[in-house]
Amino acid sequence: MKKVVMFSASWCNPCKQAKPVFEKISQETPDAYFQIVDIDENRAMAEDFNITGVPTFMLIEDNEEVKRLVGAANVTRIKELL
Repeated sequence: MKKVVMFSASWCNPCKQAKPVFEKISQETPDAYFQIVDIDENRAMAEDFNITGVPTFMLIEDNEEVKRLVGAANVTRIKELL
């Protein structure tokens, strides 16, 4: 199963703007698992995936990163991950 992860932070304004878009896409895409990870609460995971900026969107298949999108994103850009 495809997994789409949004790495974000509570202090990040572009993350706050992207979160509702990400959640809407997750509701429209039942064949993928969507997860939001706060980098301040999950530092180890952020380090494991070498997250250097937020928001970062990542497509993961079979526990391997397939695609990455860094920075503010709209519906079209996020859907490009899929």
